[in-house]
Amino acid sequence: NLILYRKSMAGTLLKLPSKLEIIEGKVSENFKRWTRQMEEYLAASGASKKSELVQTAILLHCAGPNVIEIYDHFVWSEEGDNNKPNKVLNEVVKSHRFWSVCTRMHKASSNF
Repeated sequence: NLILYRKSMAGTLLKLPSKLEIIEGKVSENFKRWTRQMEEYLAASGASKKSELVQTAILLHCAGPNVIEIYDHFVWSEEGDNNKPNKVLNEVVKSHRFWSVCTRMHKASSNF
């Protein structure tokens, strides 16, 4: 596995948070743990002082391709919401929960 680092404001190297696991395991626990890691990373790297556009780009990059795929299919109700990190995370989780329920329902109905 490739581990990426970024220099913090103090000049030390910081490990990027691992991707957000939305397919395996307990998604709500994964999300809480990952969100906490992202908050710490954004603060320690100085990115929390950057624009919301930059923070969202970092968030999506760290979250990984599954999250980016979900993000790319959103229809935003208000202009600019696609560049607000908290709105992006909330939409990712809501969307994932919806599709998880649909998938489980489909599998259950296929068993009959």
